[in-house]
Amino acid sequence: MPSIATILLLLLSVAPALPEASLDAPRVLLAGHDNVDVEMPVRRFSGTALAIGAPDAKGEIYSFRAEAVEAGLPAQFVPAAKAAATARKEFIAAEVKSLRITILSGDLLGASYQIRDNTEREITVTDSNGPLNGLAAGDLLLLQRIFGRSPPVVRH
Repeated sequence: MPSIATILLLLLSVAPALPEASLDAPRVLLAGHDNVDVEMPVRRFSGTALAIGAPDAKGEIYSFRAEAVEAGLPAQFVPAAKAAATARKEFIAAEVKSLRITILSGDLLGASYQIRDNTEREITVTDSNGPLNGLAAGDLLLLQRIFGRSPPVVRH
């Protein structure tokens, strides 16, 4: 079964290496990426920290309130449920669970964490990379799904 990437080429000229070809007998050749498994696209969100969550018993912070920003994406490419949430600047519950979050400004610039779970406005990270101590309201965020890069798999 040909993939969407398959391109049909209609050759209307005579190929010198093929003497039996003529202008009256066009040939169709299939070309494309039928034998390559393409990785899933990376899902990304940008956002802003709005407020810092309450510290745990040890005084460490692992949650904060956030605002989603998904600007510049045409409406026809945003699923209906996400379009409504984006208009409200909210995430959908569990939508960014397990994604990596990277802090793009403030004291934690460049720090990355894994998201344990989220509600529409609150994000909680795992403790694997330490606490969010130092995160401040107004800090910019990048949330993205991270996949390990592997060479394309070619099926024969």
